[in-house]
Amino acid sequence: DVVAIWAEIDTWLASHAPTTLAALAGPVSEETIAAVERALGRALPPDVIASYRVHDGYTSLHHYEYVPLGVGLEYWQSHAGLTGRVSANVSSKIKPVYWHPGWFPLAMDGGGNLLCVDLDPEPEGGFGQLVWWEVHEGPFLSEYPSWGAWLDRFRRGLAAGEFGTDVNGRIESKVY
Repeated sequence: DVVAIWAEIDTWLASHAPTTLAALAGPVSEETIAAVERALGRALPPDVIASYRVHDGYTSLHHYEYVPLGVGLEYWQSHAGLTGRVSANVSSKIKPVYWHPGWFPLAMDGGGNLLCVDLDPEPEGGFGQLVWWEVHEGPFLSEYPSWGAWLDRFRRGLAAGEFGTDVNGRIESKVY
């Protein structure tokens, strides 16, 4: 349950990284969810919607910045012209292209690489699986079958001591 996972993450952040917790936005509006799904022409996975109903992004989680839903739409729109190229990173679970409009960005690193939810997987893939998309390399299938699984891995990492805080109270990884 994504809501329960966020509750545990928030509790950890309140104790260890209050600056990070304060940076997290509140819930996304239902209007924004509807507008994004209209623009995409398809529904987002239930765990993604549930996550945005708790926090609408704006903080660093596990080397990536969790972006607000509207910002994810802006990234998605800005990548529209990247379709048509073939990717060398072949997987039977994701489209064999450099960029696909079925990949919706949920998080971004400092170099422009994205963590996307796959809304249009290949037949062997699963709706909602996560795809790492790199500027220079294109897509790679992640080990996470869903955003909820990724968040749960982050939650378990917090509990296991894989993260600490910097001098500003922001979360940082102890494991590289």
